[in-house]
Amino acid sequence: MAAVSALSAGAPSTSKMLTTWTVQPVAIILAVAALAWYLRLVRGGNRTAADRTAVNQTAASAESGWPRLRTASFVTGLVLLLLVSCGPAAVYGRTVYWVWVSQCLALLLIVPFPLMCGQPVELSRQAPGAGLVARLIESRLGSVFTSPLVGPALVPVLCVAALFGPVPGWVTEHAGVNWLVQLALVLFGALIVLPLVSVNDRASSIAVGAAVAVGFVELLLDAVPGIVLRLSTKPVSGFFDHRSSSAFAPPWLHDQQLGGAVLWCVAELLDLPFLALVFGRWLRADAREARAADRELDAAEAALAQHRAAGELSAVAEAEQPWFVCDPQLRDRLR
Repeated sequence: MAAVSALSAGAPSTSKMLTTWTVQPVAIILAVAALAWYLRLVRGGNRTAADRTAVNQTAASAESGWPRLRTASFVTGLVLLLLVSCGPAAVYGRTVYWVWVSQCLALLLIVPFPLMCGQPVELSRQAPGAGLVARLIESRLGSVFTSPLVGPALVPVLCVAALFGPVPGWVTEHAGVNWLVQLALVLFGALIVLPLVSVNDRASSIAVGAAVAVGFVELLLDAVPGIVLRLSTKPVSGFFDHRSSSAFAPPWLHDQQLGGAVLWCVAELLDLPFLALVFGRWLRADAREARAADRELDAAEAALAQHRAAGELSAVAEAEQPWFVCDPQLRDRLR
């Protein structure tokens, strides 16, 4: 097999959809570099990483080092990245609009999931001196993009930016722009997925609960770009002004409507697992805070019993005050 373009490949068929491919150098370089970086950290800090993994990590798996399932998940994500960036979607994505829409959705919502399930940020955090990836994520800008309120809202914004306006035209006209847009979609998708699968998540239950509400609103907003593409009778992007003319490409209106149907249906379906992950994160945050509250109450009860046994009546009276009187944030308001 040789790398081909859509024009030389001809009309898509079952066999061609399985064998046609092209070279996307940015994706290939990124995949090779990411794999080398990941494996180097796994080999270099295996024991250290195992001692500080997820809260629910078992002692048996901790002794065996970095979990192999995470490595397999990360490698699977890189393979998906190459398939989407260099496979049939890349061959026909600059000629057929609905294929470009499908490729964007895969890069934004599917490829990042196995990548982030490989816990590359946690692996970088366990590196000596904390790796560059962990420092970037924990920076002020990184915390904004990984916020449980910001991440879900990025999906419709990125879909509009990538599928409407001049960007699709630039993608079809300039290969370099196409490569950079694909890279940006994967990176932003990783930021969206990261808080949902992170083993070092410390967001409050209130913040995650708000993210659940934002997720339901975003589920409705995701339908808007697809509806616009499906019902619009005028071109909504520059894709059709610059795409390569070919006999097998559908008419621009039918092509745009197919892209709208793909975006409308697939984006809504892919939102459901994301909502389930956010809801599960909400339950974990609430359980974590409940355990912390139980520990504080148990410590307070133990301290109260000691004061009573020692006959320290003033300390007993202070400890028996209502919680809102002792709370530093509410104490001054009640005076």
